[in-house]
Amino acid sequence: MPDIPVNEKTPRLMRIPLDVIDFDDRRFKISRDRVDDDLRSSIRSFGLLDPPVGIREGDRFRVLFGFNRLDVLRETGEEAVDMLVAPAVDAGLFCERALIKCFRNECGPIGRTRALAILKDLGVEKGRLMRIARIGMHVPEELATDDGLSAAVLGLPGPVKSYLDQRDIQFRTIRDLVRLPRAALDAISSWLAFAPLRVNIFRFIIDMLSDIQTRDGNVDFVDLIRPGDSDDRKQWEERLFEAVRIKRYPEYVSMKKRADEIAGYFAARGIQVDYPSFFEGDGLDLKVRLNKREDPESVRKKIGAPDLSKLKELLDLL
Repeated sequence: MPDIPVNEKTPRLMRIPLDVIDFDDRRFKISRDRVDDDLRSSIRSFGLLDPPVGIREGDRFRVLFGFNRLDVLRETGEEAVDMLVAPAVDAGLFCERALIKCFRNECGPIGRTRALAILKDLGVEKGRLMRIARIGMHVPEELATDDGLSAAVLGLPGPVKSYLDQRDIQFRTIRDLVRLPRAALDAISSWLAFAPLRVNIFRFIIDMLSDIQTRDGNVDFVDLIRPGDSDDRKQWEERLFEAVRIKRYPEYVSMKKRADEIAGYFAARGIQVDYPSFFEGDGLDLKVRLNKREDPESVRKKIGAPDLSKLKELLDLL
């Protein structure tokens, strides 16, 4: 087992067997979980250009930086790695490495929040921590000072945290998200585990849920919205968005009911009327079907017979 001299104060590059590295301890992981083919190809072609960093704890090694790189080495069957081994977890070393990761955009909002929490645990002074948050990590200073907010962000369900990091969701949306009840967060987690939502759809949904929570005092209805095994992911996303939107805007339900009644009235008379989804548009589409056994003059009757004032009523809903 490689040893570290007692008087050593700076990290030393050492050859460490992979089987003495603790891969399960992820406390210090702040980068996104992103092991892709580009990383694999780079390591295969050039080796580790940036060695991982760790500390020795008894006969094992705890990883501070380089989790994704080590995961690639392990999956390729490597037996050892050149690692920078520090004598202890040092606030200066951790801050320097964390800021480099942020400048490289390797950390999402969850990773940055965790990095600030670690630096706080390592004793970094409040004023400096706030500067690191604002200037180095480009996150709200309150994440460095509000333990409740930081704990709420880091306590989100796993699929939610992974999504926030991978899609780099803004903290304005995350603030609204962590204010939702735990049952709602668990439902959202199940949605994201089934299919990652498009960023704008996710943001709109969280905005609407936040509004509903403020207005009604609960968002209990979300627990009933679950993807089915046969759902197409795009159709599921649209169904989810509409279900939340209907709850946020109950007047939309009555508008849609009336619009469907009007469309049904014309459909019974041979005229198809299509109105824009969610009434977001400025016109209607009318379609009259004429089969080969009908006299073209029947078109005039089809158009002239219905109560056309109902079209004005439908237009007024847009």
